[in-house]
Amino acid sequence: MKKPSAARGHMTPEEITTHLDRLKTDAGKIGYLQQVLKKEDILAPETRTNVKLALAGVYEKNNPQKAADIYQSLGEEQYIEKAVRVLAQSNKVVDVEKAVDILEERGEFERAANVCSSILYDLPPDDLPAETQWRIAKRGSKLYEQAGEFGTAADLLEIATPLGRSYHIKPISDARVHEHVGELYEKAAAQEEKRELIRQGDPELMARRQQHVVEYLTDAKAHYEAAGDGMKASRLEKRLHKQEKDLSHLVGAVAIFSLCGGVLFLSPTITGNAIINQATSSASASWMGGVLVLAGIIGVIGYMKFRRH
Repeated sequence: MKKPSAARGHMTPEEITTHLDRLKTDAGKIGYLQQVLKKEDILAPETRTNVKLALAGVYEKNNPQKAADIYQSLGEEQYIEKAVRVLAQSNKVVDVEKAVDILEERGEFERAANVCSSILYDLPPDDLPAETQWRIAKRGSKLYEQAGEFGTAADLLEIATPLGRSYHIKPISDARVHEHVGELYEKAAAQEEKRELIRQGDPELMARRQQHVVEYLTDAKAHYEAAGDGMKASRLEKRLHKQEKDLSHLVGAVAIFSLCGGVLFLSPTITGNAIINQATSSASASWMGGVLVLAGIIGVIGYMKFRRH
């Protein structure tokens, strides 16, 4: 009587797992699977794929690069994603950088940059020499720039510069770095200005967006000044003044809306059931009104500060 796999024409993942369970060590499992793959020419395509997946699964524990190589060799999107996942979760920089290589080759620049950031922020700093941190931060910055994430690119470049200076024999040109960081922050400001809001016309969301624009332009101006580029710094000074003025108007609008809303909730009888129904307690109304009034007062104070500025 034929075995089920012989009758079917290929081995299932479950049948391969049953064979592997009889072997006590990973080395034994790897040896068994490699012996099976030596007969690759006579294996059914399904069996060949299932054996490779099993082998990659064993390698995942101690050799993520070999596991990733096997997943990549299978060619399908789902297996390439597995290769990236295995490499990105490794605690070895060389493995994680391989995940960056794969994503960059696929044109997934933001994901690749995010992996670079994870190396810098998730792995213990003592395990990363300054040279490695500099290389990864610089690469991550470039990838974010390619992805159009200019603000994050500028942030990473600011991290990379002192790291590079700490190990380079040839000094890095501070002026050139400051110039480039300034350009990135200016691009980030322009990008933020064009960003569509979830709720169009919402003064609070508009104020937040405007605040980000002002912050980016302030950073850009500071870097242009550090680079000694007075012309660009002067140009941004005028633009920044206009943006801050617009922000002060938005802050004022948010403050007025908060104060008005707070007064209405503190006095529910003014609006009747249009705002608060009979089931809502007066304590809840007073609490909500108090919060809105407080937010309005803070907004007014902020608005006055902007005006004085």
